[in-house]
This record gives sequence, structure tokens and C-alpha cells, in this order.
Amino acid sequence: MVIISGLTCCASVTKLLKSLVFSHYSKDFLVEATETMEEGHKTHQRKRKRNVSKWQVNEKKSLRNSGKAYIGHKKKPYPPRELQPYQHSSTPVEGRTKIKILPNFSCTWSKATKIDEIHHKFLESGHTFMECDQDFGIIEKAEKKDSSGLCSRTLEIKNLAMTKIKKEKSKKTKGIKRKFFCYDSDQIKNDLEAIQNSMATAIAAKHFDVPRSTLRDKIAGETSEAVGKVGLDSVLGKIIENKLCQWVKNMSEMGFPVNKDGHCFS
Repeated sequence: MVIISGLTCCASVTKLLKSLVFSHYSKDFLVEATETMEEGHKTHQRKRKRNVSKWQVNEKKSLRNSGKAYIGHKKKPYPPRELQPYQHSSTPVEGRTKIKILPNFSCTWSKATKIDEIHHKFLESGHTFMECDQDFGIIEKAEKKDSSGLCSRTLEIKNLAMTKIKKEKSKKTKGIKRKFFCYDSDQIKNDLEAIQNSMATAIAAKHFDVPRSTLRDKIAGETSEAVGKVGLDSVLGKIIENKLCQWVKNMSEMGFPVNKDGHCFS
């Protein structure tokens, strides 16, 4: 009984203290204290920027997945996404859903038709393989080249022949036709007189049909016999003939005589 009376006394004391506090402070003071506490709590919170575009996109996605979205705020709802049926065709199907393909699941070799039949398992993403699943195969025709089969077949690289490049035949260059003049001693005398009367050698050679080289040699005092003649009927001059004779003598003295044909013998 003493313990129970003590507890009741404590409870009564706390009630008295609360009443004294509320009676001492006015209501306005308590309201201001609560407002300051709330403002201080708000300053410590992290502010987030509102991204309206992302919020709208996420809302549309959730509505579309649930099948409750409407087209252009009308009563026509977006059709929910459904899986398209599989098709038996060798061409790839443009489907909306992603399909996982297990290549080389089973490989068989048919000798009668000489083609390769490659059966693949087409499984929808998220489903596991079951024995009741239906098989859809693609037959890829190929010529039979190796008896070991498709799995151990190696690539055969053929020796490619280089294509021959047709070379265009180069056109033969036409040689300069040399004009051999037929002139007399009188023409040479007239040319020399014209050159002495202040006429250019090139103009005099064209005017009297005499080679310019012969006129130049005549003016220099060298005769055609000493210089020689170049052309179809070429003639060695005395200067070149003397040089050749001197070379033959030197070769014979060194022990390399030269015959008429031009061969040296040791």
C-alpha cells in the first residue's frame, strides 16, 4: 500500500508542474517557440529541384504499363504491350520484344539432301527452357564441301589470280626529219658576203639554203675536211682521225694491239 500511494503522489506532482508551466508562460510565447523550432528544422533539410519533364515521363510509363493511359487526353487508351506470335520464316522478324537466341543448340547433318539444318531455340526473355516449349528452326542451305560436318569445317581460301592490267602501247615518237641541203660553192660565197654585210648567220642560212654549221666553220677558218661531216654519209675529219691513230699507237705500246675490226689482243 505504501508503494502505490508513492506512485500516485509522483503522478500528481508532475501534473502540478505542467499546470504551473502553462500558467506562467502565455499562449503567444508557446506559439512563437514552436514556429522557430519548425523554421530551424526546415533549414537543415536538403532542397530538391522539381524536374517536371522527368516526372511526366515516369507517370506516362507507369500508366502505359498498367494499361490506363489515354491518347491525347481522349478516351482512346494506349494498347498494352503484347508479345507477337512467332513466325516460321528464314527472314528476321521485326518484333518489338527482345528475343534471346541460343545459337548452335543442335546441329544435324542430312546426307540425302546435302544441306545443313541448324535448329535454334527461340526463348522469350524471362522464361526458362521447358520440355513443352516449341522448337522453331531455320534451315540454312549450303553446299557440301567437307565430310566432317559444319562444326569442324574450316574456311577454304582460294588463290585469287591477279587481274592483268592492259598496258597501252606507247606511241612511237616520230624522229625529226633532217633536211640535207644541196648547195654549191657559189651559194657559200654569197652567204659569206651577206654575213660580212651585217646579216645574221641564221637568216643567211635560211635565205640561201646552207647549213648554219658550215657557215660557222667557214667563218672560224675550219674546213669541212678537218671537222668532218655528220649525217647519212658521215665522214671523219682530220682532227678526229689523228686522235684515233694516236690511241691505236698508245695501245700497241702498252701491249694491247688493235686489229682492223677494233678487237684488242693481249
